[in-house]
Amino acid sequence: MIKAITTFFLSLSLLFSPGPKNALPSPTPEVKEIVYPQILEKPIVSVKGWKKFKQINGWSIMYPPDWRLSGTHASGTNEKDLASNPNTFVDFFPKKNYLDNEGWVMIDCGGDGTTSVDMHLKSWDSLSLPRDTIKERIMFKGYEADKIIWRNIYENGKKSTWDEDIYIPLQDKKISCGIGFNTTSEGTPKTYDHIEDYKNYEIYQQMLRTFKFE
Repeated sequence: MIKAITTFFLSLSLLFSPGPKNALPSPTPEVKEIVYPQILEKPIVSVKGWKKFKQINGWSIMYPPDWRLSGTHASGTNEKDLASNPNTFVDFFPKKNYLDNEGWVMIDCGGDGTTSVDMHLKSWDSLSLPRDTIKERIMFKGYEADKIIWRNIYENGKKSTWDEDIYIPLQDKKISCGIGFNTTSEGTPKTYDHIEDYKNYEIYQQMLRTFKFE
């Protein structure tokens, strides 16, 4: 069985520089709301013929018909079992060549939704993570969320694998969701210069566009 590898989130560092005495405080920088994923008029990947998966705890997503479902913490691995168990991670893999490590998708919606984006990020402040990270605060389906891209370095920085994680707290629904694009399961890791270079990354982007809180 493929081992789902999920890793959430990053450490923040703040830099302060001394200023002159009695200086007026600097204005708070405006926080831009980045809508993610980007809405495209003509997406590269068509969702025609895609299947829909709906989970009992209130989310749904569409996925390609030649992909398969798996999961952890579930009583079974068929779609009915995965849909009826609110405590399972749901994995979406290509049916063919799933060991080529070109990317797959994992979704975990649970918890109580009370951990804010700021609290979630601060919980990682004390960790020393052996990887580079890129963090953005985003708006996902109308909810404030954070997105982190992880760069996993190999061969003294000459090669890298990449993963992406989104964390969305939904206090009104009393759940929180983590959505991840993962690139390492079994076999030889695929290394690229950018996360967008993975063959399944655009499929993941299109899956995000079909994601709904119902």
